Amino acid sequence: MMKPSYACAALALFLAPACAQDKAAETETPDLSREQIEEIVRAYIMENPEVILESVNAYAERQELESANRFKETARAKLATLMSETDGVVMGPKDAEVVIVEFFDYHCGYCKTASPVIREFAEKDDAVKVVFREFPILKQESVVAAELALAAREQGKYKELHFALMNAGGTLTASRVETLAKSVGVDVKKLDAARATGAYAETIDRTRALAQEMGVSGTPALIIARTDGTFVEAFSGWTEPGLRAAVDAAKSGAKS
Repeated sequence: MMKPSYACAALALFLAPACAQDKAAETETPDLSREQIEEIVRAYIMENPEVILESVNAYAERQELESANRFKETARAKLATLMSETDGVVMGPKDAEVVIVEFFDYHCGYCKTASPVIREFAEKDDAVKVVFREFPILKQESVVAAELALAAREQGKYKELHFALMNAGGTLTASRVETLAKSVGVDVKKLDAARATGAYAETIDRTRALAQEMGVSGTPALIIARTDGTFVEAFSGWTEPGLRAAVDAAKSGAKS
């Protein structure tokens, strides 16, 4: 089902020529009123309702294409920032020629499904590194989990806590995150103290601003690129074949 905004915009586009015809009609046939012209248009739509559906679908496709292009081109322009370790956590070879940047939420089911594949690239593919960008948007608990995960960096335990959180089901309250943190060797008192500084809340705010600039509003959102910027692909949502195909294209030296 198309969004109401799409339908309204499409209807406006459809009626625009009718309005132009209305003006022409007023010039050429003064006796034909606006109401009569509107009735003609209405009758045509009632007899040919598929015209509206075609218009709505075409408008939605244009909007989606524009959004995808914006995501990709902004990601290309911001690639150095996206790969930075200041606000992201990098796993894999530092000198890898291919990078996967993932915007994720610990309560996102698709992110959890993607996690084993992302981990495979981070740990087993010498040509690929992964940059994890905490993007908590689904629940308030997501924010807490993200801040605590980032705080685990100070103990060198981000990776362990990240994948523990990805493997956990249900709502990740602060107490649950702390229990999981303890299970992977994190000092919880130091973890809470690091989070209390507010530094990681600021990190998340910067990631949100970057996501907004790229037009990203859901998770997972993935950017696959050559680190020199000659290849960049970006898409929202999870598809393992899509990710693997983009990584293969980046490895091949293809340009995009």
